[in-house]
Amino acid sequence: MFRNQPKLDDFNPPKSLRWHEDGQRSFNVPLYAHFMREDIGSFIMPISKNYSSRQESFAARFNGSEVEVERLRTLVSEIPQHQDYDECDFICDVVNAVGQSLSYEGFALFERRYKKDTTRIQDCLLYAIYPRRVFRIPGGCIQIPPRNALPEMSRRRWVYLSNKDIWRVEMPQKLGGCTNYRRTLSAVARIGDGMSDYSDPEDLKLNRLSGFDFNVRQQAVKKYRAALTKTFGYGFRDTDSECMTECYFVYRHITLAWAKAVIRCHIIDEINQLACRLGILARIDVEGLLGPEEIIDVRQKAISGEMPLVEAFEAIRV
Repeated sequence: MFRNQPKLDDFNPPKSLRWHEDGQRSFNVPLYAHFMREDIGSFIMPISKNYSSRQESFAARFNGSEVEVERLRTLVSEIPQHQDYDECDFICDVVNAVGQSLSYEGFALFERRYKKDTTRIQDCLLYAIYPRRVFRIPGGCIQIPPRNALPEMSRRRWVYLSNKDIWRVEMPQKLGGCTNYRRTLSAVARIGDGMSDYSDPEDLKLNRLSGFDFNVRQQAVKKYRAALTKTFGYGFRDTDSECMTECYFVYRHITLAWAKAVIRCHIIDEINQLACRLGILARIDVEGLLGPEEIIDVRQKAISGEMPLVEAFEAIRV
C-alpha cells in the first residue's frame, strides 16, 4: 500500500483536455471488433495475486530504495482506478490498464504532470490522455475536442502537447506495431456482426436468395477472420469444432497467450525505461509468469505430441 498517497494538487494542472459530448453518441461497435478489443487486452497480468493460477511462484514488485520506489509508485499512481491495495495487485492493475488501451487503440497516451516546488524536475505522474482526437505533428501532438464536446470552462478548443510532456506506448513491433494493429481492427470491423448482408426479410419473402448458402458464407467469414488475426492467434470466442481441429484450437489459444506475454513484457520494459530516463532508480520486476519464448516452447511441445494438450493449457495460464 502507498505510505504517502500522492495528491493531484501537488502537481501542475494537466494541459490535455477531457470532455463530455453533448447529445447522443452511438456505441454500436461492430461485434467482432468489440470482442477483439476486449479480449486481447484482458488478463495481460492476473487481476490479483490471489486469483493467479501461479500463486506460489507469481510475484510483482517495485525494486529499489524506499525513496526511489515511492517515486516510481507516484509516477504510475494515476494509471489504474484504485491505489489503496497490495503492491503486487497494484502493479497488475497498472499493466492491465495500459494493455487495455493498447488493445482498444493500438497505443496508450499519457501526459506527464510535474510536481510543484521541487528541486527534482523529473518528479511527475502519468495522466491518461483521451486517445481519440489526438493528431501527431512534428515535435508533439495536437488535441482537438469534437464540435459537440463540452470542455471544462475557460479551456481552449485545442491544445498542443510537446513530446517532452507525453509518454506514448504502442503495440509491440512483434505483433505488427500500432499501424498494422489498427488496420487489422478496421478490417475486422468491416466484417460487422457476422450476419449476412443478404438477410433482408423482403428478399427472403420474394425468394431472391435462391441458391445462396449461408453456411458456406459463414465458413468463409471464419477463415477470413482467422487469417486477419493470425499473428495474435485470436479466435473471436469461437469453439466451433466443424471449422477447426482440436490441435489447431490449442495452437491458436497458446499463440494468443504468447501475444499477451509479448504485450506484458513490452509494457513493463517501457515503464522501466521511462523511469530510467527520469532518473528514477527503481524498476518493476515480475516473476513466475511464462515469458514469450517459454510459451513458444510449450506450443511446440503441444503440437509435436511431447506435452498433453490439457497440460499445455494449464502451463500457459496466468
